[in-house]
Amino acid sequence: MIPKVAICIPYYRGVEGPTLFCCMDLAAYSAAHAQMMTISCSGCYVEDNREGAVEFAMNTGVPFDWLLWIDGDMMFPHDALVRLMAHGKDIVGANYRQRTPPYAYVGHYLNGLEPDLRAPGLYPMGHLPTGFLLTRFDVYRHLPQPWFKAGSRGEARDDVYFCRQALAAGYEIWCDHDLTMQIRHISTQEIGWFAPEQIVRVQGAQINVDKSAEESQKRAKLSRKVFEAGAPAILENP
Repeated sequence: MIPKVAICIPYYRGVEGPTLFCCMDLAAYSAAHAQMMTISCSGCYVEDNREGAVEFAMNTGVPFDWLLWIDGDMMFPHDALVRLMAHGKDIVGANYRQRTPPYAYVGHYLNGLEPDLRAPGLYPMGHLPTGFLLTRFDVYRHLPQPWFKAGSRGEARDDVYFCRQALAAGYEIWCDHDLTMQIRHISTQEIGWFAPEQIVRVQGAQINVDKSAEESQKRAKLSRKVFEAGAPAILENP
Protein backbone atom coordinates (compact mmCIF):
# COMPACT_ATOMS: atom_id res chain seq x y z
CA MET A 1 0.00 0.00 0.00
CA ILE A 2 1.32 3.42 -0.92
CA PRO A 3 2.30 5.39 2.22
CA LYS A 4 0.49 8.57 3.20
CA VAL A 5 2.73 11.52 4.03
CA ALA A 6 1.88 14.85 5.62
CA ILE A 7 4.40 17.43 4.40
CA CYS A 8 4.44 20.24 6.96
CA ILE A 9 6.00 23.60 6.17
CA PRO A 10 5.90 26.07 9.06
CA TYR A 11 6.94 29.59 8.11
CA TYR A 12 6.85 33.24 9.07
CA ARG A 13 5.98 35.80 6.37
CA GLY A 14 7.18 33.70 3.45
CA VAL A 15 9.04 30.73 2.01
CA GLU A 16 12.27 31.11 0.02
CA GLY A 17 11.99 30.69 -3.76
CA PRO A 18 14.61 27.90 -4.01
CA THR A 19 12.73 26.01 -1.29
CA LEU A 20 9.55 26.16 -3.38
CA PHE A 21 11.37 24.79 -6.42
CA CYS A 22 12.79 21.98 -4.28
CA CYS A 23 9.30 21.19 -2.99
CA MET A 24 7.92 21.00 -6.52
CA ASP A 25 10.71 18.67 -7.62
CA LEU A 26 10.23 16.51 -4.53
CA ALA A 27 6.48 16.28 -5.11
CA ALA A 28 6.89 15.39 -8.80
CA TYR A 29 9.40 12.65 -8.07
CA SER A 30 7.64 11.26 -4.97
CA ALA A 31 4.15 11.06 -6.53
CA ALA A 32 4.78 7.47 -7.61
CA HIS A 33 5.98 6.50 -4.14
CA ALA A 34 3.67 8.31 -1.71
CA GLN A 35 0.31 10.03 -1.35
CA MET A 36 1.10 13.49 -0.03
CA MET A 37 -0.76 16.35 1.62
CA THR A 38 0.96 19.68 2.19
CA ILE A 39 0.20 21.49 5.42
CA SER A 40 1.42 24.99 6.20
CA CYS A 41 1.15 26.95 9.40
CA SER A 42 2.26 30.56 9.61
CA GLY A 43 3.15 32.73 12.57
CA CYS A 44 6.04 34.31 14.42
CA TYR A 45 6.31 31.51 17.00
CA VAL A 46 7.82 28.43 15.40
CA GLU A 47 6.73 26.10 18.21
CA ASP A 48 3.11 27.11 17.69
CA ASN A 49 3.48 26.61 13.95
CA ARG A 50 4.78 23.08 14.37
CA GLU A 51 2.21 22.22 17.01
CA GLY A 52 -0.56 23.58 14.82
CA ALA A 53 0.62 21.66 11.77
CA VAL A 54 0.54 18.33 13.63
CA GLU A 55 -2.87 19.11 15.10
CA PHE A 56 -4.23 19.97 11.64
CA ALA A 57 -2.85 16.72 10.21
CA MET A 58 -4.56 14.75 12.97
CA ASN A 59 -7.83 16.64 12.55
CA THR A 60 -8.02 15.71 8.86
CA GLY A 61 -8.68 12.12 9.89
CA VAL A 62 -6.23 10.86 7.25
CA PRO A 63 -4.31 7.83 8.58
CA PHE A 64 -0.89 9.29 7.81
CA ASP A 65 2.13 6.99 7.93
CA TRP A 66 4.76 9.73 7.89
CA LEU A 67 5.22 13.41 8.57
CA LEU A 68 7.96 15.32 6.76
CA TRP A 69 9.12 18.65 8.17
CA ILE A 70 10.49 21.18 5.70
CA ASP A 71 11.54 24.63 6.87
CA GLY A 72 11.00 27.55 4.51
CA ASP A 73 14.72 28.18 4.02
CA MET A 74 16.00 24.75 2.99
CA MET A 75 17.26 23.26 -0.28
CA PHE A 76 17.24 19.50 -0.82
CA PRO A 77 17.33 16.87 -3.61
CA HIS A 78 14.19 15.66 -5.36
CA ASP A 79 14.46 12.11 -4.00
CA ALA A 80 15.04 13.08 -0.35
CA LEU A 81 11.64 11.90 0.91
CA VAL A 82 11.87 8.53 -0.81
CA ARG A 83 15.38 7.98 0.51
CA LEU A 84 14.40 8.79 4.09
CA MET A 85 11.33 6.53 3.96
CA ALA A 86 13.50 3.69 2.67
CA HIS A 87 15.49 3.70 5.93
CA GLY A 88 12.39 2.59 7.84
CA LYS A 89 13.40 4.58 10.94
CA ASP A 90 10.95 6.27 13.30
CA ILE A 91 12.82 9.59 13.15
CA VAL A 92 15.42 10.30 10.47
CA GLY A 93 16.65 13.40 8.72
CA ALA A 94 19.57 15.57 7.76
CA ASN A 95 22.00 17.67 9.73
CA TYR A 96 22.78 21.11 8.34
CA ARG A 97 24.69 24.25 9.14
CA GLN A 98 23.59 27.37 10.94
CA ARG A 99 23.05 30.47 8.82
CA THR A 100 25.47 32.66 10.78
CA PRO A 101 29.23 32.39 11.43
CA PRO A 102 30.91 30.10 12.27
CA TYR A 103 28.23 28.10 10.40
CA ALA A 104 28.38 25.15 12.81
CA TYR A 105 26.18 22.12 12.21
CA VAL A 106 22.97 22.16 14.21
CA GLY A 107 22.39 18.54 15.26
CA HIS A 108 24.00 16.83 18.26
CA TYR A 109 25.18 13.24 18.06
CA LEU A 110 24.16 10.69 20.67
CA ASN A 111 26.43 10.27 23.70
CA GLY A 112 28.89 12.90 22.49
CA LEU A 113 29.81 10.95 19.37
CA GLU A 114 31.53 13.19 16.82
CA PRO A 115 31.78 11.30 13.51
CA ASP A 116 33.14 12.78 10.32
CA LEU A 117 30.18 14.47 8.66
CA ARG A 118 31.57 13.37 5.30
CA ALA A 119 31.38 9.69 6.30
CA PRO A 120 28.40 7.98 4.63
CA GLY A 121 25.61 6.12 6.39
CA LEU A 122 23.24 6.61 9.32
CA TYR A 123 24.32 7.89 12.73
CA PRO A 124 22.39 8.02 16.03
CA MET A 125 21.51 11.47 17.28
CA GLY A 126 20.65 13.06 20.57
CA HIS A 127 18.98 15.93 18.71
CA LEU A 128 18.30 16.56 15.05
CA PRO A 129 16.82 19.83 13.75
CA THR A 130 13.44 19.78 12.06
CA GLY A 131 14.50 21.77 8.99
CA PHE A 132 14.33 18.53 7.01
CA LEU A 133 13.13 15.68 9.21
CA LEU A 134 10.94 12.64 8.58
CA THR A 135 9.01 11.04 11.44
CA ARG A 136 6.55 8.20 11.61
CA PHE A 137 3.20 9.75 12.34
CA ASP A 138 2.64 7.30 15.18
CA VAL A 139 5.33 9.19 17.11
CA TYR A 140 2.89 12.09 17.51
CA ARG A 141 0.02 9.74 18.29
CA HIS A 142 2.02 8.20 21.13
CA LEU A 143 3.77 11.23 22.59
CA PRO A 144 1.73 13.54 24.83
CA GLN A 145 1.24 17.18 23.88
CA PRO A 146 2.91 19.53 23.58
CA TRP A 147 5.18 17.96 20.97
CA PHE A 148 6.95 21.31 20.56
CA LYS A 149 6.99 24.01 23.17
CA ALA A 150 8.59 27.33 23.90
CA GLY A 151 11.18 27.48 26.65
CA SER A 152 12.93 30.08 28.75
CA ARG A 153 16.67 30.61 28.54
CA GLY A 154 18.45 27.34 29.26
CA GLU A 155 15.33 25.23 28.73
CA ALA A 156 14.79 22.79 25.87
CA ARG A 157 12.45 24.20 23.24
CA ASP A 158 11.10 23.52 19.77
CA ASP A 159 12.89 20.60 18.06
CA VAL A 160 15.29 20.05 20.99
CA TYR A 161 12.30 19.51 23.28
CA PHE A 162 10.68 17.17 20.75
CA CYS A 163 13.83 15.08 20.37
CA ARG A 164 14.30 14.74 24.11
CA GLN A 165 10.69 13.66 24.55
CA ALA A 166 11.06 11.12 21.74
CA LEU A 167 14.28 9.65 23.16
CA ALA A 168 12.72 9.40 26.62
CA ALA A 169 9.82 7.46 25.08
CA GLY A 170 12.23 4.96 23.53
CA TYR A 171 12.42 6.26 19.98
CA GLU A 172 15.71 6.47 18.10
CA ILE A 173 16.80 9.47 16.05
CA TRP A 174 19.03 8.99 13.01
CA CYS A 175 20.99 11.31 10.75
CA ASP A 176 21.50 10.43 7.08
CA HIS A 177 25.00 11.69 6.27
CA ASP A 178 24.62 11.09 2.54
CA LEU A 179 21.57 13.34 2.43
CA THR A 180 23.19 15.81 4.81
CA MET A 181 25.88 16.56 2.23
CA GLN A 182 23.14 17.56 -0.24
CA ILE A 183 21.17 19.83 2.09
CA ARG A 184 21.56 23.61 1.91
CA HIS A 185 20.42 26.13 4.51
CA ILE A 186 19.58 29.40 2.76
CA SER A 187 21.09 32.51 4.30
CA THR A 188 21.64 36.16 3.45
CA GLN A 189 24.90 38.04 3.29
CA GLU A 190 25.37 41.76 3.65
CA ILE A 191 27.63 43.12 0.93
CA GLY A 192 29.49 46.15 2.24
CA TRP A 193 32.92 47.70 1.83
CA PHE A 194 35.73 45.71 3.41
CA ALA A 195 39.46 46.04 2.75
CA PRO A 196 40.83 48.37 0.02
CA GLU A 197 41.94 45.42 -2.14
CA GLN A 198 38.33 44.22 -2.25
CA ILE A 199 37.13 47.37 -3.98
CA VAL A 200 37.17 46.19 -7.59
CA ARG A 201 35.83 48.08 -10.60
CA VAL A 202 33.66 46.22 -13.10
CA GLN A 203 35.72 45.62 -16.22
CA GLY A 204 33.17 46.33 -18.89
CA ALA A 205 29.48 45.77 -18.28
CA GLN A 206 28.97 44.19 -21.70
CA ILE A 207 31.57 41.52 -20.87
CA ASN A 208 29.58 40.54 -17.79
CA VAL A 209 26.31 40.46 -19.72
CA ASP A 210 27.83 38.25 -22.41
CA LYS A 211 29.28 35.87 -19.83
CA SER A 212 25.96 35.73 -18.00
CA ALA A 213 24.17 34.82 -21.23
CA GLU A 214 26.78 32.16 -21.99
CA GLU A 215 26.37 30.56 -18.55
CA SER A 216 22.58 30.70 -18.88
CA GLN A 217 22.78 28.75 -22.14
CA LYS A 218 24.94 26.11 -20.46
CA ARG A 219 22.42 25.75 -17.63
CA ALA A 220 19.57 25.49 -20.12
CA LYS A 221 21.31 22.62 -21.96
CA LEU A 222 22.04 20.88 -18.68
CA SER A 223 18.39 21.29 -17.64
CA ARG A 224 17.29 19.55 -20.83
CA LYS A 225 19.66 16.63 -20.23
CA VAL A 226 18.42 16.20 -16.69
CA PHE A 227 14.78 16.56 -17.78
CA GLU A 228 15.15 13.94 -20.50
CA ALA A 229 16.79 11.61 -17.96
CA GLY A 230 13.67 11.91 -15.82
CA ALA A 231 15.37 13.44 -12.78
CA PRO A 232 14.22 16.92 -11.66
CA ALA A 233 16.85 19.56 -11.11
CA ILE A 234 16.92 23.06 -9.73
CA LEU A 235 18.89 25.27 -12.09
CA GLU A 236 18.19 28.94 -11.70
CA ASN A 237 18.50 31.44 -14.51
CA PRO A 238 19.62 34.76 -13.00
